[in-house]
Amino acid sequence: MNIDVKLAAGKTTATPVTNKGGGTLLPADFELNEKIIAALVKQGIEMVEVFDAEENRELDIINKKKIERIDLLFQAHNSTKMNELKECLINQIEN
Repeated sequence: MNIDVKLAAGKTTATPVTNKGGGTLLPADFELNEKIIAALVKQGIEMVEVFDAEENRELDIINKKKIERIDLLFQAHNSTKMNELKECLINQIEN
């Protein structure tokens, strides 16, 4: 759904946000907040493509399944380094 950037706080980008020159300002799957929105407005961005509520729920389900899979894959590995790697992968999904 394409919406006014000023109304997008708390929404997640569905596609990368690019400037007029085609440079990527934000990746897809990025949660927008007031600070980011202010920066986008300064860059001349007026509209952004975001997930609607149903798509957000689906994305949450997919991310939960990814985390469950990572937990399963790392179950047999109980070392400090493997736990750090596991946490890094989970953080990438959550953020």
